[in-house]
Amino acid sequence: MIVWLIFFGIEVWIAYLLYDGLSKIPKQHRTTEPYYAWLILIPLAGFVFYWILLPFKIPESFKNYFSENPGDRDYPIDFGKTMGLGVVISLTLMIIPIVNLIAWISMPVFLVLFLFEFRKMVQQLP
Repeated sequence: MIVWLIFFGIEVWIAYLLYDGLSKIPKQHRTTEPYYAWLILIPLAGFVFYWILLPFKIPESFKNYFSENPGDRDYPIDFGKTMGLGVVISLTLMIIPIVNLIAWISMPVFLVLFLFEFRKMVQQLP
């Protein structure tokens, strides 16, 4: 039960970071609404929202914003799409019995790298 609460707390923290970052992007540049970040907390459906948000909608929103408002170019070239794909592919591989041993190692690494890139881009927003 304690382990489950720790993982749930981490999920809530990730959802908050994504929500906070998406809400700072001006509305005309967003490809998704910020509240979609909270939908990753829904059991099973959250898996689908990870696939929608991390590799596609969030990088696309940053691309839309930074194409019209170039910053100091201290953000990833693909706006975090590669790391987002790494997270969701590793998350998907956790379902497969033998492969999940490797995915349990790679998923947190990709997730931390994605969140670092995400925060770096969010810091450049107004």
